[in-house]
Amino acid sequence: MKPINILCTGCAAMLLLSVVLLLSQKFSYDTEHTVLRVKVSEPSSAVRKEEEKNQAIDFIVEEEIVEPSFPVKLKYNAYPMTLSYVVCEGDTNIHALPSQDAKLLRTAQKWEKLQYIESITFFKGVKRSTGEKWYHVYWYENEDGEVFADGSGQSQQGEGKNTLKKVFGFVGSDFASRRYFDFHQMEEKIQKLEGENKEGNLTYISNYKNYYGLPPLCKGKEVDEGGTPRSQSAPGYFSATKNSSFIYIPDGTLVKCLEYVNGFWHVRLVQNETQYFVPERYILRKEALTTLSKIIVIDRKNQNITSFEKYEGNWQITSCSLATTGTTNQYAQPTPLGCYFVIEKKPQFYYIKDGTDEIQGYAPYTLRFCGGAYIHGVSVSYKWENGKRIDPGLKEFSSSIGTVPLSHKCVRNYTSHAKFLYDWYTQNETVVLVIEP
Repeated sequence: MKPINILCTGCAAMLLLSVVLLLSQKFSYDTEHTVLRVKVSEPSSAVRKEEEKNQAIDFIVEEEIVEPSFPVKLKYNAYPMTLSYVVCEGDTNIHALPSQDAKLLRTAQKWEKLQYIESITFFKGVKRSTGEKWYHVYWYENEDGEVFADGSGQSQQGEGKNTLKKVFGFVGSDFASRRYFDFHQMEEKIQKLEGENKEGNLTYISNYKNYYGLPPLCKGKEVDEGGTPRSQSAPGYFSATKNSSFIYIPDGTLVKCLEYVNGFWHVRLVQNETQYFVPERYILRKEALTTLSKIIVIDRKNQNITSFEKYEGNWQITSCSLATTGTTNQYAQPTPLGCYFVIEKKPQFYYIKDGTDEIQGYAPYTLRFCGGAYIHGVSVSYKWENGKRIDPGLKEFSSSIGTVPLSHKCVRNYTSHAKFLYDWYTQNETVVLVIEP
């Protein structure tokens, strides 16, 4: 969408901006992505001279939103966020106007998510050097001023429920980041995947827990030049001989079988169209993806997750939610980028305490797509009483979801969204795409 360009001086600029933003708040009750369109005539040369004297302020109001072209038919909407949203990266002051001198409404907690309306960027002086950038946001509160986190307030509106109100404010971009659902990249990759699927013979690399054997060291190392680890991978040779160079291809990676050559499957990776020769023991069957009907897209940069379903020949969006992907440390690794076959689902899996063999807890409603990488709900840590292990029960919410990579490799969801995906999943028809804009 086109930005609003407004050029005014001093207090007049702030007054006009206040009117514009207050009106846009009014309209946003009906549509959360409305920006008032204002046409301002070019200032005269005399006015420009006065601006130069007084260091005029030039500002732009714009919507930074990526809208989907696929139809939206949500089957899950427990934590609805605007298409762009704001994540507070520390305790963040929210002001009544886009100025540090404006009235302080409240201080948002670290990792709080706010609904996004528009961005305001200020420029100073004749040279229009970049100044402050602010985000116009809103959130939900009840009559007691209690804030409803992560968009949950919107889902609690309605008959028989508490009446909540939208509260509007402004946060500086130095203290918060704008995130978004990158529908353009999602849809582009889905269309490419569908083209591959029409040709058939889509299957996946299989080496969970190195069941079919550790591949050889890559140039004497446990990781290849691209950083892919040896464990739970298959070797992808550049020619049909084990004497040639190779890379590691992770378990679960979706590939197209081109031909069988002397104990190798000649394959093409769906994610980037590169071709390799994989020993036959790592490919269980020539065609594992019988029908492509469901796709889950995980965005590592924005820390969100979107599901798509094909209905009557057309793709539609069935859920948009926040998620947390894998980090990097001694016991963790990033959720790998790529295109993966959803191999299995389990009601839960157990995880161990770092650096030990002790079971620490479990994660519910799981879908495995790459090695030990699962999509799952909020992890549950066991409690111990008198030497007995106690299950405290499922946990729905974690404020860290949708913030920064924190998991060991998995994709952590609100438990209700994990359950939705768990129930929605169809065996041999579901694919995971992990992207990073």
